[in-house]
Amino acid sequence: MGLEKINDMRKHIGMSIDDLSEKSGVPKGTLSKITAGITKNPSIDTVKAIVHTMGFTLDDLDDFPRSKKENDLSMENRELIKKYSNLDTHGKKIVDFVLNEEYERSNPKTEIPDLVYEEYELPNNIQKAAQTPVPYTKD
Repeated sequence: MGLEKINDMRKHIGMSIDDLSEKSGVPKGTLSKITAGITKNPSIDTVKAIVHTMGFTLDDLDDFPRSKKENDLSMENRELIKKYSNLDTHGKKIVDFVLNEEYERSNPKTEIPDLVYEEYELPNNIQKAAQTPVPYTKD
């Protein structure tokens, strides 16, 4: 298992050691020893807590080459899913709307002329949603 990858993963998602320690419940000193290679065989529960907190799995630490399954997600896609899952209801509705609009635009059922970005105006409901302050509520 490539425990040295933990630091790369942490840096890749922009999480500090302090944040990782707080969110995973693993003491900062323990994290530092693991990532520095001082602790060679941490408990599996500790490693799980660390990688799961960052949105990864134990398989992401594995150096053994495997064939990619069709449904395996890239690190970038996992990050997007993690960000989406942390949105409140309003944020998810906006993202869903934009995603559906862009999907329909890029996968038209009939031929439509290409839109020029500078000439394209957002629909009124998106403009209004973007300008309307929404109080923060965590669902």
